[in-house]
Amino acid sequence: QFYDNFTPWDSTIGLSVLESKSDLFLNSLVSNDSLTQNSAEKSFNIIEFEDEDAPKIISTIGKTHNLKNGLTVREELIDALGKLKNPRILPFLESSYIAVGDTVKLQLAILKAIANQKTKKATKSFVELIKSNTPIPNEEGDVYPIFHPFYDTLALTQHLYPKMLLLSILPEYKSATYALLSRAIDSNQYKKR
Repeated sequence: QFYDNFTPWDSTIGLSVLESKSDLFLNSLVSNDSLTQNSAEKSFNIIEFEDEDAPKIISTIGKTHNLKNGLTVREELIDALGKLKNPRILPFLESSYIAVGDTVKLQLAILKAIANQKTKKATKSFVELIKSNTPIPNEEGDVYPIFHPFYDTLALTQHLYPKMLLLSILPEYKSATYALLSRAIDSNQYKKR
């Protein structure tokens, strides 16, 4: 008799699992509540952004300057932004590179994000920015991540070299620039001009 008149009550509480949580995440990152901020910072490795989130990420980056871990948060957001496709991303990254001045960690994060765009236009921008204001990291190994995105798009090295060889005079860049060039030559993706 219980099952004849039993009707389940809709007890779904909270957001749908199918709904994007990017707004919630980005708002939590810049929350006035430090516990909420801390929780959001720990969630970077599980959040997945969509291309349409790019304008929101750009807006959030501008709000992180006064945060306790603002530099780290900006690096993470810039990294996430670089993996998305949106026409606003490259202009934002270019202007940000100039604005950060000599903050090496942010310069490297921006260069990697530009490289992750994996387009001819972004590659040319990468070259011009790094030539105009070359970040000098504390350790040689800190440079490799900015070149890593080019390894799966070796055809773009046509737009990097020979200009990038100018950086090989710097010990921090020598190994990374030659390694990428040799990989491109070995795979017949780079042709001498």
